[in-house]
Amino acid sequence: MGYFTYPGTDWGMTVEEVRTAIGKTEKTFTRLANAVDGNESYLAECDAFGAPANVIFNFDRLSEDDDPYLFSVQITFQGENADY
Repeated sequence: MGYFTYPGTDWGMTVEEVRTAIGKTEKTFTRLANAVDGNESYLAECDAFGAPANVIFNFDRLSEDDDPYLFSVQITFQGENADY
């Protein structure tokens, strides 16, 4: 059995690990203001499967003492690829 991951990332990575893996700086990996119950989300403009996209990386934490870990990724394509 396999699972899908965003290219270069793996489930359970920390925020810093994901940012480094996709080659973004702190300035181009923008934290969204929707944190609830320890969840964090970050937006990055990336190439997803060869097309420009806005990618949101969602992180959760098991407890207040744990680092947030990658638990979901949302991709919205831009421009002429917006229908994907």
